[in-house]
Amino acid sequence: MHSTPVLGEARLAHHRRMQWREAGRDALIVAVCVGTLDFINVFEDAKIFWSEAGWLALWTTIVGLNVIGIGVGLALLRPVISSSRGFWAAWLIVFAAYGGEWVLRDAAPFTEHPSLEEPSSNGAVATPVDSTSPNVLLISVDTLRADHVGAWGNQRVKTPHMDGLAQSGVRFTSAFAPIAVTGPSHAAMLTGAGPWTTGMLLNGVTIPSSLRSLAPSLKGAGYRTGAFVSAMVLDGTLGFDRGFDVYDHATGEIPGLELSRPGRVLSMIGRFLWPHAVLERRGDATTDQALRWISGMNGDRFFAWVHLFDPHGPYTPPSPWNAAYYEGDPRDMAHTSMDDVSEVAEYLEDSLEGIRDVDWVRAQYAGEVSFVDAQIGRLMAMLEAEGIGDNTLIVMVGDHGESFGEGGVWFNHGGDLDESAIRVPMVVRWKQRLAGGVEVTDSVGVVDVAPTIWGLLGLPSDSPDGLDLLGTPQGEAEERPGVMSLCYDRSVNQQERTEGRIQSPTYVLARMWSDKGWFQLGSHVSRGAVVKGEIDGTAMERVASVVKSIGDSVHKRSQERGEATLEQLKALGYVE
Repeated sequence: MHSTPVLGEARLAHHRRMQWREAGRDALIVAVCVGTLDFINVFEDAKIFWSEAGWLALWTTIVGLNVIGIGVGLALLRPVISSSRGFWAAWLIVFAAYGGEWVLRDAAPFTEHPSLEEPSSNGAVATPVDSTSPNVLLISVDTLRADHVGAWGNQRVKTPHMDGLAQSGVRFTSAFAPIAVTGPSHAAMLTGAGPWTTGMLLNGVTIPSSLRSLAPSLKGAGYRTGAFVSAMVLDGTLGFDRGFDVYDHATGEIPGLELSRPGRVLSMIGRFLWPHAVLERRGDATTDQALRWISGMNGDRFFAWVHLFDPHGPYTPPSPWNAAYYEGDPRDMAHTSMDDVSEVAEYLEDSLEGIRDVDWVRAQYAGEVSFVDAQIGRLMAMLEAEGIGDNTLIVMVGDHGESFGEGGVWFNHGGDLDESAIRVPMVVRWKQRLAGGVEVTDSVGVVDVAPTIWGLLGLPSDSPDGLDLLGTPQGEAEERPGVMSLCYDRSVNQQERTEGRIQSPTYVLARMWSDKGWFQLGSHVSRGAVVKGEIDGTAMERVASVVKSIGDSVHKRSQERGEATLEQLKALGYVE
């Protein structure tokens, strides 16, 4: 007598299961369609990174992420939608997810591949590439002190490949960074505009779109352009990816995934949940990607930028470089040199736990330098193997240095203008045009990299602050009073903030380097002016004008960085 209601409930449950099975099928169809379309969208950009069967792994992962995302969405919406409408609900979830990605991208930025329709010349007249044009390879090494390279006087640290470049190219003995902060220094490298012009005194600040830069101008001249970077501080969304056909900063196991929408959404979620994770990529992995791309040029002229981050702390060189410059036990209680070390950046504390010998820390840094040198050697070997070494214009330069106790700064940079943090190695080599073994002792800057490359290629070499060092009609660099460096005055700003007088970085230091000395001026009343050696009045006036020009608009740009970006920068020690 009571079996009819039970039968009815069973039939209803069966009917619901069938409906949701159909909804799941529809959702799977949507996921496969959307995933395949996304895969096709990134196919051209991602395929250069694949090994055998790499495309299948990428397609499967993209589709799988869509399946998971749509499945979770349907499960959450189950109480409020009819199961028979699963197909349309799946599409609604897709559009909502991508819309959310668009809204949140400023809060958790990711690098989007630049449009191939992007204007490429920034107003410059492009000289078409022909069979005589050189390839261009820019190698920027993060946190590289000049005095840790053999060609710049170090007899202990092994850097045979950088030394070889110096011997076969033009070596600049007195090259200075415009600032000891990765993002702003690289912006100067790529545009010829110093931080006093760009308003970039901290990482996480966008390059002004009005500035002419290397990649768009070379792309406009017919070059294929690829960048291979090793740290999130050079996130492409900050303007570093402009003009690059390929901007590779992937750190995942599946090359190309970061170019897809599911991959970017996954990365965005990861940045919110684990803001300290995946901040850098080891130099050999970055070099692998650059070599793969270069090997696929098939005679096309290319501009490749390879950024190697390894000398930046924490200093963790792989074997055998981790034991190349130190013997013994750095934790032995007999060592006391670390007793003098103070105010170590928070992000270094774990790697230094229990260490009692400063020489061990220096040895690990030296090991990182030698490891990077080995990656440069791999790049040089590739060029020779391809038969393009002689007709490749190579620029190798450090973006800034590192302090090991100078000025009371230990294992850090960015907050002062000591020579240890500002002087960098720099060499330009183009065997078919430039004589090798040339030494230039004049003071030059990282800010001169872009105009020098432009000048050698026959492109307009004008820039706001940099000079063409080698490509002028007379073959000589233009005259100027010196080379400028600028930074936020970290110790003063921290003290003023502690005492409640300021809320954010406000005070700056500026220094002009010349062949005979330097002049420094600070904006805080306690700093005043410092002169070392001989400096003329023109240089002093220029420094004073730069200090006065750093006003509220620059400070505002530094304050506009998102919370996610600030967390990631904190993990690398970039905190004011």
